[in-house]
Amino acid sequence: MRPTVDRLLQSLPPELLTGLGTIVLTDAQSIGPGKTQRVRGRKHHRNKCLGFYHHRTQSEVAFIELVADNIAPSVPRLLLHLQFFRDMFVSQTLFHEIGHHLTPRRARQLGMAKSPQRIGVAASAGCFFEAVLVSQTPR
Repeated sequence: MRPTVDRLLQSLPPELLTGLGTIVLTDAQSIGPGKTQRVRGRKHHRNKCLGFYHHRTQSEVAFIELVADNIAPSVPRLLLHLQFFRDMFVSQTLFHEIGHHLTPRRARQLGMAKSPQRIGVAASAGCFFEAVLVSQTPR
């Protein structure tokens, strides 16, 4: 999975990754038991999550954890031998977590949308993936 993560990161402009320390690949068993903080009114089992974004603290830089065995658990292993499918599954989680790194203030500094809500995945005709910034429209 590491080569897939590296390739996907290289497809992003370096400015999006400024201040992000590392991407940690881990497994669900290493996460341990317990639940997350409330997300949209619900708590989720930590060891069933696909990834986590850890904000910068005074002693650590921001980093992302990807839970490798949860990213594509029900996908036939044969499909994961194909680069297209590995990119598709890993990019959804990776780009989502990078989206947490982009605060509205940071996005404005980069000249992007005023309020980035998430980074989605879009496939081009050439079947490669790129980050697409999606902004919330005022109601």
